Amino acid sequence: MGAATIKFNQKYPADQVQAHLLAKFGEQIVGEGKETYFFMGNQHRYPETFMVLGAFYPKEKAN
Repeated sequence: MGAATIKFNQKYPADQVQAHLLAKFGEQIVGEGKETYFFMGNQHRYPETFMVLGAFYPKEKAN
C-alpha cells in the first residue's frame, strides 16, 4: 500500500490519488467476486507484530 501510494502520487494529481488507491485495493484486490488471501510475516525481534507481505486474489470459484 505504501509503495502504491508513492507511485500513484507521482502518476496522478493529488486530488485523484485516493480514488485510484480505493479502486486498486477496494475493487481489484478485495472486491466482489474475489477470494483474497494475504501472506503474512513477522520479524524475529517483534514476534507479536505482523505485516502483509503479499496478496493473492483469484476470482471466486463458481458453485
